[in-house]
Amino acid sequence: MLLDHVPSNQVSQAILNGIKSIEVTVAPKVTGCDPQLTLTNAPASVKVNSGDVATFTETVAAAADAAPGTYHCTVDCQVDGVSRGFVETTTVRVPGLSIDDVTVTEGSGGAPVPATFTVSLLGGAGPNPVSVHYATANGTATAPADYQAASGDVTFAPGETSKPVTVPVDPDTVDEPDETFTVTLSNPIGAGLVDPTGVATIVDDDRDGVFSCTGTAANVIGITAAVANPANLPCADDSKTVLDTTLNAGLIKVQTHALTSSTDLFPDDQSAAPAAGDQAKASAKVDKTVISTLGLTIELGVIQSEAAATCRPAPGGLAPALTGSSNIASLKINGVPVTVGSAPLTLALVIGSLKLNGQTIADGVVKQQAVALETPLAKIVLAESQADVHGTAAHPAGHPCRR
Repeated sequence: MLLDHVPSNQVSQAILNGIKSIEVTVAPKVTGCDPQLTLTNAPASVKVNSGDVATFTETVAAAADAAPGTYHCTVDCQVDGVSRGFVETTTVRVPGLSIDDVTVTEGSGGAPVPATFTVSLLGGAGPNPVSVHYATANGTATAPADYQAASGDVTFAPGETSKPVTVPVDPDTVDEPDETFTVTLSNPIGAGLVDPTGVATIVDDDRDGVFSCTGTAANVIGITAAVANPANLPCADDSKTVLDTTLNAGLIKVQTHALTSSTDLFPDDQSAAPAAGDQAKASAKVDKTVISTLGLTIELGVIQSEAAATCRPAPGGLAPALTGSSNIASLKINGVPVTVGSAPLTLALVIGSLKLNGQTIADGVVKQQAVALETPLAKIVLAESQADVHGTAAHPAGHPCRR
């Protein structure tokens, strides 16, 4: 290099000034990048004088399916196609969003039950806000019958890694299968979606059946007196009293005095969890009865019956036990005393048969009849009690002792 007319004390500066005037091409070259990332520079290269600053716009993008984690790219800013050691390492943290599944017990009344999902920001908290939209969607559970539809946005401030999303579940007393609905995440900003769907399972806690009960003091060819809870299903607390009745079945006259019947459901609030001792109970009583027809007079003292369906311990949990009993204090037929008590007894009469302390248990029903007079033309039943258990539409073979 020849430097003309340059004083000796300015040679160094002259050399530097000469170097600066040399034009070079700077081109960033990606020499390594994790497959989850793409890195580009614009422009691809620039020409600058030696010593000047080469400026590029660098864009780094993470794949939409990139799992949460930390990824790297390496760029070598080459000068005139030669590496000069200007190497840049870019580190990218990819956060991910997920929402968990939840299970809630439905409840039977009062305020809605909260189903609280947790939206998590995976990969560690970063310095920038992250947001995502959420919305509920029906499954076997539907809004608004089973839960309250909800939607909105969740925002993570820098440093936060979890946020709750609460959906109210509506309680009811209808026995039904367990049901589900979903909460789905969408439109994330600042993070990817790892697990965008949360499933809520609503566990039904209602009894798999119901009790029924009824008590009837007198039934003469379908004409009744002192009937407690005549609807039978469901069982309900009730009582009836009739002082005197005279009912006729053709030539047969039935005279009764002081008729009472009652039904009782325990507990009254059947939304409570089944427990040993829960029951439906019915009773019926007649203090005095005279049945008369040509050549026959039947006199009965106090007759009474009781029937119950009671939850009792059984293999696998509780099960209904069906029980019944009845008693006849005294009986005279044409003035002749007959000892009866509480044991079943059938007496053949000229007009038909007189069945005492009869009981039937079948298909979840116990029926106890203190007195049943059956003739070819009529049937007379006195002091009849009945208790039942029934399944539901969701559990046809169910009963109220389990849920």
